[in-house]
Amino acid sequence: MKENKKVRIPKQERSIENKRLIIEAAIELFKKKGYSNTNSKEIAATAGVSTGTFYCYFADKTDLLLEIVKTHKEQQIDINFHSIENKLAEITTSREAIYLLIKSIIETQNLPIDLLKQITALRYTDIEVAKYHQAEEETTLGLIKSFLKYFDKELKIKDLDVASKMILLVTKETTKSYTIFKPDIEKECFIFELSDMIIKYLNLYTVF
Repeated sequence: MKENKKVRIPKQERSIENKRLIIEAAIELFKKKGYSNTNSKEIAATAGVSTGTFYCYFADKTDLLLEIVKTHKEQQIDINFHSIENKLAEITTSREAIYLLIKSIIETQNLPIDLLKQITALRYTDIEVAKYHQAEEETTLGLIKSFLKYFDKELKIKDLDVASKMILLVTKETTKSYTIFKPDIEKECFIFELSDMIIKYLNLYTVF
């Protein structure tokens, strides 16, 4: 079980800067050496801070990884999902709309391969990571369900909760495989074909 350590929330300018340096150093080392081959001491040294300073802000390396993933996904949700409503006003077909939805979900999963592998594995061994995954999925499911309400009159599927879960499950799993195994398919083609599959599942071809 992970030790319950109290970490500091930086408020002063120097503390905020130290945390930023630690995060940037971790991202650099994770990309260069991989998550498994990097330790907290190396991260602190690369950031130019003491190991003690590292533990002021993060309980351990996993806690830091989770912070990086959370920040990335929150930014991507803001960029992609929260702008969908404005973009819908410019879209005339359901195909375009579903493409936009699938692309938005995919962009939120856009992590470096090593981090994606590690955060996926930790989901089954670390309770905090598991809780994060659950909370993140609930947020995304809510956004998908809100999006599907635009098609309420056209949808043959009336259980939007089930439809949202199916869309998220299929999109996340296929995106994970696409990112890790890198099949010989252009990204735009991948998104288009996945969108077409979701459209067929929803039986949604009408113009709105």
